[in-house]
Amino acid sequence: MKAAETGHLLVSTLHTPDAVTTVSRVVSMFPPEEQEIARLRLSEALHAVVSQRLLPRADGNGRAAALEVMICTDIARDMIKDEKRTSELPDYIGDSREKYGMQTFDQHLMDLVANDIVTPETALAASSNSSEFQRQVKTMRRRSRVVPPTQGSPAVPATDDLSSMLPQ
Repeated sequence: MKAAETGHLLVSTLHTPDAVTTVSRVVSMFPPEEQEIARLRLSEALHAVVSQRLLPRADGNGRAAALEVMICTDIARDMIKDEKRTSELPDYIGDSREKYGMQTFDQHLMDLVANDIVTPETALAASSNSSEFQRQVKTMRRRSRVVPPTQGSPAVPATDDLSSMLPQ
């Protein structure tokens, strides 16, 4: 954390399933009496959390990355600082997709299913909220039967370039 606070680029990996768990894991590395200040320091030093799950591709050729992306906006920083508000992060990430380029795993999984990159069954097994995800897949299937697919719709690239989402 000291390196990040002094302006060094720090890239780290943790074996956590999503952004909220990543924040909680980093904070839990500190003794209980230091966790409040650790939340403050983390909220100030953190710029983004990118979580990934590698899933088998629908065509059987390799794997596709399903990504959750949290950009540390002022609101996200406030949620990280306040232990009682950290649980609000998933909804905030989902609601901030258009404005800030964030996305939840389930949002990206829906994109991957819609573009036939992963199967609905694979995506469902990897989803964060399986009942809600299943409802969305059913809704998507009903819409695709009613509305013909648009010609030339762009496919989700096999690798995502996330550099445009990071703060300058």
